[in-house]
Amino acid sequence: MKPISITLKNYKRYGDTETTLDLSDNKVRVISGKMGVGKTSFVDAIIWVLFNKSLTSVDGVVNRLTKKNCKVEFNFIVNTDEYSVIRYRKHDEYKNNVLLFKNGKNITGADTKKTQEVIEDIVGISYRAMISSVIFSSEIYISFLRSKGYAERLKILENILNLGIVNKWLDSTKKLMKPITEKVEEYESKIDKIDYGVETIENNISDYKEKSKIKLLEFKKRKTFLEETVESLNKEIEDLDKIDVNTEIEKIKQFNSIKENNDYLNSKIKEEENNLYNLNEILEEITTLRNKQEVIARVDIDKEIRNQKEYNDLLEKKKEIERQIKDLMIQKVDVSVFEREINKAEKNIESLRKDISSIEHEASCPLCGQGITQEKSKELVCLKTEELNKNVKSLSENEDKLEQANKSNLDLEEKIKNLYTYIPELEEKSFQRSLKELEELKEQKTTIGSKVIEKEKEFSQKEEWNGKTQSRLNNLKLELREEGEQPFHDLDFLNDLSEEITDKKEQVKEYENELKNISENAKNAYDKEYVEELQEKIKKLKTSKSKTETFLNKKNEELEYYKFFASMFANKEGGIKKEVIGRMISAFNKKVNFYIPYFMPDDRSSITVEFDQNLKETIMDGDDEIEYESFSSGEKTVLEISVAFSLFMLAKEFFSSSISFIVFDEILDGNLDDEASAKVAKVVNDLGESNSVMLISHRKDLKESFDTHIVIERDKQGFSCIKP
Repeated sequence: MKPISITLKNYKRYGDTETTLDLSDNKVRVISGKMGVGKTSFVDAIIWVLFNKSLTSVDGVVNRLTKKNCKVEFNFIVNTDEYSVIRYRKHDEYKNNVLLFKNGKNITGADTKKTQEVIEDIVGISYRAMISSVIFSSEIYISFLRSKGYAERLKILENILNLGIVNKWLDSTKKLMKPITEKVEEYESKIDKIDYGVETIENNISDYKEKSKIKLLEFKKRKTFLEETVESLNKEIEDLDKIDVNTEIEKIKQFNSIKENNDYLNSKIKEEENNLYNLNEILEEITTLRNKQEVIARVDIDKEIRNQKEYNDLLEKKKEIERQIKDLMIQKVDVSVFEREINKAEKNIESLRKDISSIEHEASCPLCGQGITQEKSKELVCLKTEELNKNVKSLSENEDKLEQANKSNLDLEEKIKNLYTYIPELEEKSFQRSLKELEELKEQKTTIGSKVIEKEKEFSQKEEWNGKTQSRLNNLKLELREEGEQPFHDLDFLNDLSEEITDKKEQVKEYENELKNISENAKNAYDKEYVEELQEKIKKLKTSKSKTETFLNKKNEELEYYKFFASMFANKEGGIKKEVIGRMISAFNKKVNFYIPYFMPDDRSSITVEFDQNLKETIMDGDDEIEYESFSSGEKTVLEISVAFSLFMLAKEFFSSSISFIVFDEILDGNLDDEASAKVAKVVNDLGESNSVMLISHRKDLKESFDTHIVIERDKQGFSCIKP
């Protein structure tokens, strides 16, 4: 369906002058104005004209000032046909009627109901689906993520996906179940009454037998007891006679004789088996010894010992020379101490000579430069000369020490140099075996050979012994006889059995004689016709019960069908709602995570949201799970917008993919920053390329974002109108 135009007259806040909104082009029309001025009236009018439904009362669509002649005309195209729907309310001429035109031809039905059916068939979408998939209401969609718990979110989805009808089906099913349930209860009550009647008659029969036929009952009880006892005794005798006592006794004697002989032979066999030697252990020992011989034979023990000792001697020699070099290095004198003292003394001497010259020739103080007396001059010269002599002496002494230290160091370096020439050049070696292991191998080499000869001799002797023992074993095993199966009975049991059979046969004869006497005495002691009459009544009642149970079963089967449908329509696993949500949740999650990175700032584009089948969300930032409440107010709004767009687009694909008309109600009026608002506007503009879009908003700053801006205001009479 593609809209062309909507025209209002005396509809809600719009007055007697027709107001037409052109919807023919695919673009975004921003409809703005003050609160309550009638921005959403165009959307309400489209819903009302198509479905005759409104949030107000039936007459609430009529302008409250004019109070009559309400008219709404909606023009649209389906496939290649142009349709016009004109609906009236409290109209002077058309009353509360609706007219339908196709390509200018009046195709209105015989009555309003039939016309309405044709309109909805042409539109191809229900009222609830239209509300959910064509009108994007921020109040409906953005509340989804803020809602808490499965019940609240399910209610939103019921509204969006038109699942509320399932609740109506559930209510209808319950209504249909009620008369069936009542009928089931009626049949169950009737069966209870029949059961009570049967029980009463049976009690009467029982009372009659107890009061009137006590003797007969005693006879019957005794007869029953005797018959059961005779039957039991005969069965026991029959079972006992199955055993041939004499044959079984002979079998036991024969079995015991063979078993006794075999037990003796088995004890002798066990003794001989214990005498056998385990030759495999000896063979394993011989093999192990020979393997050791081969390993030792491949090793040149003397050569390895000699090489290792030579290497160790050279290593010790090297370590000794390095130790001597280290000792000589420690003896070297640090000449820098003397050099510093010499340098210090030379500087002091030069400075003192300058001071003395200054005092002698200039008669001035070397420190402050002021003139001094001759007597003071001599005194200072003496002091400076004494200090000069001390530094000269120190210089001489340190020069001698330096000379001696250098000479000593040269001698030590010469000795160190000579010692380096004696250090042997050795490559670092690691030997496969230690000297101790080599000595042990050398010792084993001489002892293993004799052990091999000793073990081979032991093997030969024990092999001969085993041969003789095995021969005796074979002879003993040949003497063993087949015992057969163990007899099931023992002798004591069989003897007792023979006596028991004789006793039971005598008891049977006694009981059978007593039974003959009871039958003769009971013939005239029981009124059979009276009991049969009562039993016939019971039979009739049970027949009635059987018929009632048949009716009850049919009703219960019918009730089961309704219970099945009730479970399908309820909010339970396996129900329709759960199935629909389960099928759409994957597509829903894909759409949510398509919009989130688009609407979110770049530094928050890694955020994803996944809803499970119980509509519980999991929010991830990369690998970290985060709570919805941890987001800022603006971020929450962006998340809500992403979820809202996903729900809306899902509903549109589900219900109204053939309808190129979308309404966005105040989606830009929330807590969105400029960046997020621009992104939402971009999505809306993209949808406007293939749809006629109405964007309802209070904001006046949307002119730059959208090409068409329609302002709704009130005229001097107080009616709403489109600002020229």
